Amino acid sequence: MALTVDEIVDRICKEVNVPRDEVMKKIKEKKEELSGLISDQGAAIIVAKDYGINIYSSADHPLKIGDIDLDLSEVDFVGRIVRIFEPRSFTRKDGGEGKLQNLVVADDTGSIRVTLWNRTVDSMASRGMKVGDPVKIISGVVKKGINGNPEISIERKSRFILKPEGVD
Repeated sequence: MALTVDEIVDRICKEVNVPRDEVMKKIKEKKEELSGLISDQGAAIIVAKDYGINIYSSADHPLKIGDIDLDLSEVDFVGRIVRIFEPRSFTRKDGGEGKLQNLVVADDTGSIRVTLWNRTVDSMASRGMKVGDPVKIISGVVKKGINGNPEISIERKSRFILKPEGVD
C-alpha cells in the first residue's frame, strides 16, 4: 500500500527536522504551481524529493509493485519475472533500428508490465533471462500504459538487474 500524505509529511519532518505546517504549506504551493494536476500524495512526494528524501527507494521503505501509481515518476523495486514477450524491432523516427521487449514482473502485491529497450534487450537475451528469475529495477520510469495502468520503462538512466545479490 502506498504511503499516505500524513506518513510522507511525518517522514519529512523527522528526517529534515522541519515543522509540519511548513511542509504542508510547501505541498499546497506545489499543487498550485502544477495547477492542481497532481494529487496531494504526488505533491508530498515531490516536496520530499526537494528536501533530498526519495520516498520510494529508501531501504527502510521498499516499494512494492502494488504501490506503483501514475503520480510517481521513477521507482525502485524488486520482483520476479512471470512472463516474457518476444523482442520486437522497429524503425525509429531518425531512421535507425530500435528494439523493445516487454516483460511482466510481479511480487506479492501485484504485477506490472516492464519494457526493456535496445541494449538491455540484447544483454538480457545473452544472459539467459527466463520466467522465474528475480530482478531489481532502479530508476524505472513510470508511464501510463494502453489500458491506463502504470507500466515501467527501462530507459538510459534506469538499471535492470537480473538475479541481483540478496534477492532469491
